[in-house]
Amino acid sequence: MKLLTSLSSFAALAITCHAFVSPSSALQKRDVCADGIVTSTSTIAVGDKIVDVSTVNCPASIKSRFASKRESSVTVNVCDAMCSNSCNSDSGNQAPSQSDCGTIVNAIEIMSGSGTMDSTFNVEPDDMMQLTYNTCRFFFENMSGNTLEYCWDALSDMASAAVTECFPSTQTLYSEGLCQASSGMWAVGAAHA
Repeated sequence: MKLLTSLSSFAALAITCHAFVSPSSALQKRDVCADGIVTSTSTIAVGDKIVDVSTVNCPASIKSRFASKRESSVTVNVCDAMCSNSCNSDSGNQAPSQSDCGTIVNAIEIMSGSGTMDSTFNVEPDDMMQLTYNTCRFFFENMSGNTLEYCWDALSDMASAAVTECFPSTQTLYSEGLCQASSGMWAVGAAHA
């Protein structure tokens, strides 16, 4: 009987620990930055179209809400890091226009081909870099305690893959395509603006 009581106590402890460290899918939604504060902004002209480039501080991000922020002066390059794709409707009821997303791809090509910008950009902890045109938004969100370095061409490639996978031209069901690092420390994707 004592063995049964001990096993029951151990099982209850294991379930409690699992619930504490297991992330809830509800917490993984990108709307965690809905109350973000724009800290910098610029624009890129693509013909007669203007793409907004902004950095947003996400004070309500998963990391700052549920874990203590590590102070670090280390910049970690995640350009070649792997991530897992998923599609969801966390950005509303409509998919972005593929044409609008194509304008953002063109803006990234202009920026990286101009010779005036680095091929990478840095995103501070709890910040998000985003490019927005009309209905489409490409983003890279840093949910880690370190400054992350990401490549413009990787942003274009990963967000474009999300557009292709999650927003087909017929019967689109999703408003966001997301590629999240297995560590949960960053995400890149495309969404309805």
